[in-house]
Amino acid sequence: MTDKIDYYQRAEISNSDLTWVEQQVYGSKFKAKNLEAIFAFGSLFHQLVLEPDKPFVSPIPIDEDKAKRMCDSLLKAKIAGYYMHEIVRSEGFRPEWEFYRTLEGVKCRGKLDGWYKGIKLIYELKSTSATTQAGFIEAINGFSIDKQNAFYLDLAKAEICLTVGVSKVNYKVFPYLVLKEDSTYKRGKEKYQNLMWHYKAIFKTLLDN
Repeated sequence: MTDKIDYYQRAEISNSDLTWVEQQVYGSKFKAKNLEAIFAFGSLFHQLVLEPDKPFVSPIPIDEDKAKRMCDSLLKAKIAGYYMHEIVRSEGFRPEWEFYRTLEGVKCRGKLDGWYKGIKLIYELKSTSATTQAGFIEAINGFSIDKQNAFYLDLAKAEICLTVGVSKVNYKVFPYLVLKEDSTYKRGKEKYQNLMWHYKAIFKTLLDN
């Protein structure tokens, strides 16, 4: 494991880098305003769930009560027979876990929200404005979460990716499960393979010039 500064300074490409390539090639899908506030709120929510003992200082005012209520809703939720607090507070769960591996001939890195080695499960946490399960699936499909899921599954050599969304509106909890080799994984893998091809093409052009 490396610390946060070291991770973001490393040269391997990440899911965020692939998203940047996607925006350069296909245009940006993310039109939201107040990105600083969105990211600050998301960071607080993640920390309350994954690393509650760490101090959090936001650079801007955010709704801490809303984030705490979302955290409470998540930890009380039961998914696939397990309460979320049983997973994220268990001894085998590793929050903010890093993986490094070469995929498609490219050195890659990833910082997963959570990793449960015993069942090779990746845990990804999302705050959302959606108020229904269908709305959450529509929202994450719009942000190519299938690409992220497949990339992380291959990076970690995992079998299961559980993405859990919590509504900022009604505090409902929405699970989204992807298994290795299912249709969502295969669709996402095609996306990240295509983006890696573009990544190599873009930087080959820069190096040649």
